[in-house]
Amino acid sequence: TLNGATINTASQLMRRIYTDKMGLRILEDAPGFKKALIAQLASGNKFQSKLQENEELKYVLLQATPYVGMAKAEVLNYEGLQKFLNTNNVTNEITSDITALSLQQNNDGGFAWQKDFRSSPYITSAILKDIARLKQHGIETKELTNIAEKATVFILKDLEVNYQLLKKRTNLNNYTVGSELHTISILSYFMKKEDLLKNEAFKFYFDKHMEHW
Repeated sequence: TLNGATINTASQLMRRIYTDKMGLRILEDAPGFKKALIAQLASGNKFQSKLQENEELKYVLLQATPYVGMAKAEVLNYEGLQKFLNTNNVTNEITSDITALSLQQNNDGGFAWQKDFRSSPYITSAILKDIARLKQHGIETKELTNIAEKATVFILKDLEVNYQLLKKRTNLNNYTVGSELHTISILSYFMKKEDLLKNEAFKFYFDKHMEHW
């Protein structure tokens, strides 16, 4: 979202980094939209959603429906985009957030639900996913690349640990890949496939996935 929520966890920092990076890219790639935002600010008129503009609906009790919430979200997102007109402020915010994110990265490369907690594969994967999505749009930084490299080490190690536990208690011949598919997909985006296939755990889950493709 674009409405200034409190930011204090690694996942929240990464979401704002992603939002800020994409917001700047949207205005860069859509100059017409940027021009419309500037005109809206210059007019002094507050943006309203279509629902808010409809006088008849203002007298209808819609608070119990999703439509009011959707209208509010529309306004918040539109007003939130206005902050990207100040490129310097947003760029500084991104730099500050990336620094804060790196400080929350644990020594094993993972991220936790809260600072100084044990690393979580789920949180770490979510952060890697956002970094991957930025890369898909051609948005990369040296700092985020370094964060991703350390995070993939943690994710791969976690995959290996779970694989060793799996071997002890399960008939691997009949195993069907579940949540591991998400993990191997993320790893494949950041690491070379030929290197990953040298890893016993990765190769097992990859091969099992291909068996049931």
